[in-house]
Parts: sequence; structure tokens; C-alpha cells
Amino acid sequence: MEDENLTKKELVEPLLRECGWTDEKIWKEKIISIGKVLNEKGDRSAQRRADYVLYYPDKYSGFPIAVLEVEREEQESFRTKLK
Repeated sequence: MEDENLTKKELVEPLLRECGWTDEKIWKEKIISIGKVLNEKGDRSAQRRADYVLYYPDKYSGFPIAVLEVEREEQESFRTKLK
């Protein structure tokens, strides 16, 4: 899977569902930083988004417990680094 979106759709999201995560507990493309202030005029760097933020008990009244950043499958994965 070359494309990050394809990796999300065909690999990550099915695994999240299999583990019991529902749409009520997952916030996709969540802004996690509005950008660093660069100067006195208040200019900011680009916003930062997380691919997924997992909440418990839900994304409306719960607490974030995990942030997931997805890369396309060909890139060196966390599992590979652990070997």
C-alpha cells in the first residue's frame, strides 16, 4: 500500500474496529497544535494534525488516551524497529 490514505482505510481502521474502537471514540484528522507563534505580529507556523486521536469513554466527554500517526506501509514501521 503506497498511499497513506489507503493504509488508513485498509489496514489501520479495520484494526481499530477489531480492537473495539468505534466512531464515537475516534477523532480523525484532529488538530493537535494551532501552530507555533513565529514573531511579534502573531504569525504562526502550520497547524499540526494527528491522523487519529483515541478517546475514552468517548470523544465528546472523554479524555484523549492515544494519538496515532499513520505512514504509508512501505516506510520503516515501529514493528520493524522493535526487531
